[in-house]
Amino acid sequence: MSVHLRPPVPVRIYAAAFLLLWIVACAFGFIKALPNFSAVIPLVMLVGGSVFCWRVASVMARSEGSTLLVRNVYRTRRLPAADITEVRTGTSPMQPFGRTVFVVTNTEALALDVGMVGKLRGGAERDRAALEAWLTDLRSSSTPG
Repeated sequence: MSVHLRPPVPVRIYAAAFLLLWIVACAFGFIKALPNFSAVIPLVMLVGGSVFCWRVASVMARSEGSTLLVRNVYRTRRLPAADITEVRTGTSPMQPFGRTVFVVTNTEALALDVGMVGKLRGGAERDRAALEAWLTDLRSSSTPG
């Protein structure tokens, strides 16, 4: 069994459309300010905004064998299944009213950014159930007996 959690297509389309609008606006500002040194500002905004929009569009959680690859907006982590002690839902740290999935290890509770748009995909509980089923399947196949 494998797990592959991604934002729904409308969210990814929105992020791509915003990225395109951002690129056009920053490119226009760069061209408009080109003779001056102030052209650096739209250029920095173009690079920074493009990287951020790309990361927002590419958040996901995917199982790769016995490892869970978590790509959040700011950081990508590989979590071995043996280190995962619990999968639970809780209040999202980035949205006051949203709920998301947390993967709890021995050292931290990692919030999955992909779970923050869970209502559009069926909710954080569905994501939690999928991750727990993956862990259960993995642990039952690795135990002797």
